[in-house]
Amino acid sequence: MKNLKVYGSLSKGDEILGLGVFDGLHLGHQEILKISTSLLTFFPHPLKALKKKNVPNLTSLDELRTYVNSLLVVRFSKVLASLSALEFLESIIWDQIRPKHIVVGYDFKFGNLQKGDIHLLKTWTQEKKIGLTVVEAVSYQHTLVKSSKIRSLFQEGDFDRAVRLLGHPYQIKGLVIKGDGRGRKIGFPTANIRVSPIKLLPNPGVYSGYVFIKKKKLSAMIYIGKKPTFNGICMSVEVHIVGGDFSLYNRKLAVHVVHRIRGEIKFPSPVELITQIKADIKKASNCC
Repeated sequence: MKNLKVYGSLSKGDEILGLGVFDGLHLGHQEILKISTSLLTFFPHPLKALKKKNVPNLTSLDELRTYVNSLLVVRFSKVLASLSALEFLESIIWDQIRPKHIVVGYDFKFGNLQKGDIHLLKTWTQEKKIGLTVVEAVSYQHTLVKSSKIRSLFQEGDFDRAVRLLGHPYQIKGLVIKGDGRGRKIGFPTANIRVSPIKLLPNPGVYSGYVFIKKKKLSAMIYIGKKPTFNGICMSVEVHIVGGDFSLYNRKLAVHVVHRIRGEIKFPSPVELITQIKADIKKASNCC
């Protein structure tokens, strides 16, 4: 069935398969990736696909491929969710992938109503003569690292702690589109990025980070917000590349957001905004 197709395949010698919903590829996921040669993930997020919960994505598939050399994807659907645990293992893992070794997190659940657990997986892998590694829980400063916790931290405005649990800068990748040109008019040209509506954006404000242009790492100041000084109403993501003015229209740009500089402010006048932007750029230029 089309909905049960695995997109991507294992290459010979790349047969250690990590299983999970790797949204964010956080510190716990990275322990799985250290052992695996390929990852199998599910998209869209199972909770979103089943309409149980609106789950904004920490990482798109395009962004995830930045970190993972070999990524396999199964479209999560009601058809997939209806499979029993054994049906999932046989029709997806055995029939289509057949790895030599499987790596999962301690809390991995699968199959209809999530009745498949580590115990069942151990029994099945032993029958198939497939190796199995179960990665234990990972904590950071006494906090259990989970995607749900990271999403909550972003939504609460605790960006820097969320990034520490991720274990890498927060990536926002999208097509550079034409904006209103206001940044260039006031002396600070920006790349306006079209972001997927299912992507979780950090709270409005100014951030420091970096981009890669022609394989060169460049510091960047990132603005996320509605431009209240100019009575804007639409959320936008704008990137000012420190010390450079590049024509990036209609190109995909990956922005790696490292640190929150400040929250969003409505300034009394454009002149005061310009003064603040200069201070923000100075801070962003020391980021990387």
